[in-house]
Amino acid sequence: MLRTIHDAIVEHLKPDRACLLTLAGKGFRARLAHNLPADRGPDEWPLSWSVIRHVLESGLAVLASDIRQDAQFAEAESIQRFRIRSILCVPLGAPARGVLYLDNRSARPFTPESARQKRCEQCRDRDLGARDHG
Repeated sequence: MLRTIHDAIVEHLKPDRACLLTLAGKGFRARLAHNLPADRGPDEWPLSWSVIRHVLESGLAVLASDIRQDAQFAEAESIQRFRIRSILCVPLGAPARGVLYLDNRSARPFTPESARQKRCEQCRDRDLGARDHG
């Protein structure tokens, strides 16, 4: 199920990088990854750990079309170093036991509209599937 959700998100939102991380002791375990080095652990991946920590601690999602304009994260070393432009990071569970993380370095931002559109498509597909099997 996680693979299906991850693949649908990657296909629709077209992130440069994406991953599903869960907490594992004091570190993270990669459950799924897109365009990230398989030969290194997630703690070494070029992600915004400032955003990931914030999402885990607050339990709130971060959606930034241009994270460089966000006063809270603009000066984060990872944002500058990895030239991250747009981020979508969502907590998994309450309290958060992991995150779904996507980022872009390009001018192709994540927006609330793209997230809402994806949710509507998922609901439509679920409803159509229920009718086909009901």
